[in-house]
Amino acid sequence: MQPTQAQKGAAFRALHEGEAFVIPNPWDAGSAKVLAALGFEALATTSSGFAFTLGRLDGNVTLDEVCGHVEALDRSTDLPVSVDLENGFGPDPEDAAAAIGRAAEAGAVGGSIEDYDPVRAAIDDVGVAAERDLRDYFRLSAADAKARVAELVEAGELAPVEVEGWGRTAGYLAAGARVPRRVEAAALIGPFDSLIWERARVRRIFGFEYRLEIYVPAAKRRHGYYVLPFLLGDSLVARVDLKADRAAGVLRVRALHLEPGAPAETREALARELEAVAGWLELESVAGADGAGIAA
Repeated sequence: MQPTQAQKGAAFRALHEGEAFVIPNPWDAGSAKVLAALGFEALATTSSGFAFTLGRLDGNVTLDEVCGHVEALDRSTDLPVSVDLENGFGPDPEDAAAAIGRAAEAGAVGGSIEDYDPVRAAIDDVGVAAERDLRDYFRLSAADAKARVAELVEAGELAPVEVEGWGRTAGYLAAGARVPRRVEAAALIGPFDSLIWERARVRRIFGFEYRLEIYVPAAKRRHGYYVLPFLLGDSLVARVDLKADRAAGVLRVRALHLEPGAPAETREALARELEAVAGWLELESVAGADGAGIAA
């Protein structure tokens, strides 16, 4: 006989009164049964995992769909189910309360609500941005992003700014943001890093044209197969195509391209970062494709 919701709730509360425990995220009834068979004592929904099963991005499911998902998980095992209610499905406390009530009716005995504003989070992460940059960061709809930007500007949380070289494209900056006099940074940037995934923004801010060429025929590649831009200070100053030669224990730099105006210290700084990468990969050394060093 399946335990009642009250019994599941008591079991879930008891878990929180003991030592730390792991609560896994099933994405459907089948994975819930597998996790229960593995010995887990509770389950929790995942907003992104559930959205992906529907072929959507996170944040694009309805409360009705979430509650249906909770019902399916609750029926599939005897374990207590906690639900990810994202931002409470509305801007007001009453919306969150209603979502919690609906989830409880569906069988949930626990839940989480994120005090989260994707546009505010995006501006905190990217710094100065156009509206379309903020929209793209969390793949928001144009209408939602535009409305939220206007609300934040009116509330004084987002400041419109003019950015040199952006022409008629309006920029935004978090109110009270401080611009450092100098940026001390040195890092190789992966092609899917949020700093560079919006190529138009990279072009606007850094004057850096970037294209991932892994699907480009070798003879037509301009910079290489899996090219990593190199950030030095507040500029993208070079790019490298790397390959781990594990048989030889060497990180090979198959191609190195310096940007116009790259500072004199670029090669030396890049060599230090490549040594660090080689260390992470448990390789013994770094060399160019011809066996030469990079700093020279």
